[in-house]
Amino acid sequence: MFVLGGLAGADPADRRMRPVGGGWWERSYELERDVRTAYWFTHALAPSGADALIPDPLNPRRHLYTADPEVADDEEVSASLVELPGARPFRWSVRDERVARGTTSVHRLRSALLGNERRVYTYVPPEYDGSRRYPLVVCFDGRAYVDEAYVPLPTVLDNLIAAGSIPPVVAVLPDSLDSETRSRELRLDEAFVEFLVEELLPWAHDRLSFDDDPAQTVVAGSSLGGLAAAFCGLRRPDVFGLVLSQSGSFQRGLPAEFAAAEQLPLRFSLDVGALETPPFERFASLYHANVHLHDVLQAKGYEVQLRVFPGGHDYFWWRETVADGLVALLES
Repeated sequence: MFVLGGLAGADPADRRMRPVGGGWWERSYELERDVRTAYWFTHALAPSGADALIPDPLNPRRHLYTADPEVADDEEVSASLVELPGARPFRWSVRDERVARGTTSVHRLRSALLGNERRVYTYVPPEYDGSRRYPLVVCFDGRAYVDEAYVPLPTVLDNLIAAGSIPPVVAVLPDSLDSETRSRELRLDEAFVEFLVEELLPWAHDRLSFDDDPAQTVVAGSSLGGLAAAFCGLRRPDVFGLVLSQSGSFQRGLPAEFAAAEQLPLRFSLDVGALETPPFERFASLYHANVHLHDVLQAKGYEVQLRVFPGGHDYFWWRETVADGLVALLES
């Protein structure tokens, strides 16, 4: 038996559990008191499908990642949650009934460039005024960023705007399709960047009022979405001037491209979990991949922040750290 998820990052070189007899297994870790993360047990280090992920039967703390009914290969996943006493409380991602709500809508957009159709979610703030030009947030994996089980970005935006932490913004959240398409489009794909600039943003302009200034345009995402956000900045800094990456899956080519290119008019907010330490491609871990990109950007003279949170590669921190990134890039 093995441990998967954030807990495995506490000892990435040895994810094995220990048999104690009678069909029982155990594993002990020493953790910082502010850790919050999801974890599972599994019979193999590379499990296949949700059925291979086994929640801890002795831990009553569970979280259900809901399945997308429009994606054939998507499955509901139940995760065990460890949340130690010093964990940062949820603030921005929790709905406050005293806070005015913006409006979230779902649309369909057919792409001639990509040859597919996807849901696109839009958000407008409370008291939206169509004659005003708002900063724009473009966020990938749209469904995951409007679903309360993942990252409820509309709630985060409502709370940040109400607190005066960011100015009122509008948001466009293109959805991912099946896992194969997502992996292709978000992994350094020139055609996807062209779709965003030539099809998605003109479509959004017909429905929303936002500023075309790249210094007022955030491109955001987590994991592969974080990689795609940084790639959009690299390829089209004239459109996307503010990059927000959450645990970005930074491939070997992207830091080298930033290192080789002239400094671009971009600002960056990066975050990654201290427990994202299992090996990742040529890096020791995803944590080290993010530190590496941060160091490259800093050496090139970019304005870049890197926040390390006490957790793993999961939405339990991204739902809050997305607020930190937005404040860093858009602080009013």
